[in-house]
Amino acid sequence: MRFNSLRLRKELFTGAAVADYDRDGWLDIYFCLYVYYQGTDQYKYPSPYYDANNGPPNFMMRNHRDGTFRDVTAETGLNQNNTRYSFACGWADFNRDGWPDLYVVKRFRAEKSLSQQRQRNFY
Repeated sequence: MRFNSLRLRKELFTGAAVADYDRDGWLDIYFCLYVYYQGTDQYKYPSPYYDANNGPPNFMMRNHRDGTFRDVTAETGLNQNNTRYSFACGWADFNRDGWPDLYVVKRFRAEKSLSQQRQRNFY
């Protein structure tokens, strides 16, 4: 398995969720991130602590059916408001429209459900 356009990351992964978000028959992966790892003596603290919005961005990888994945975070709209500290994520059809919807648990904010529209974008 190879992840195209995935740079060497310095963030701590806290979770991943697998689903066929575009219903092409292949599983795609959404990754949650919590902190930037900068070494054992460094830590990037949430700021302001009660409402931090300076965390590492989560990202969505689309399966290309050949053992490779590509980052599609921006083209799916998942790059919006994407710098909160995330704990976990999961897929389910929350609105019962037949498409998988993404649920992300983030620190400093209530959980947020990202419902998918039929054109493979999230809002």
